[in-house]
Amino acid sequence: MTLFSLPMYYGSEYIGHPLAKEPSAYTITVESVDGQIHQTIPPAAHTFQSDVETVHNLVEMEFYELENFEGRADFLNKAASYQLFFNLTRPNSYKENKTPWELAVEKQPMLSKKIAMIPPVFIEDLMDNDLEILPQGGHDVSSVPFFK
Repeated sequence: MTLFSLPMYYGSEYIGHPLAKEPSAYTITVESVDGQIHQTIPPAAHTFQSDVETVHNLVEMEFYELENFEGRADFLNKAASYQLFFNLTRPNSYKENKTPWELAVEKQPMLSKKIAMIPPVFIEDLMDNDLEILPQGGHDVSSVPFFK
C-alpha cells in the first residue's frame, strides 16, 4: 500500500536523520491530517521498499517523461493533478487492479481521504521554514552544535 507522495511508510529521506529527535516537516505535514501517523520503513522490510520503487518507476514513466514544466508553479499544479489521478483513480494491475486509495482503505478503514490529497511541495521549501529559526553562524551556515 503506497500512496504516491503520501506513503504510510517511507525511508529516512523524509525524516532527515534516522535518529532525529524531532519530527521532520514531512512527518508534521502528514500527521496534521486527523488520525494519520507517519512511520518509516522498518529495517529489512524489502517488500515495502519494492512498492516504493515501483511507484517511483511509474511516476517517472507516466509523469516526468511525458510532461514539460514551465516553472515551479506549473510543476506543482501538474504534480498535484497526477498525484490525485494516481492515488484515487489509476488502477494498478500488479495490485488486484485497485487504486492505491482502495488498497489503503482495505488495510486502514478509518483512513482519511485527505491523506491522499495533501498537495505536493518542494521539500526544500519546508526545510527553509525550519532554517529560519536556527541561530546563524558565519555566511548563513548554522552554528554547530545546535541545541534547542
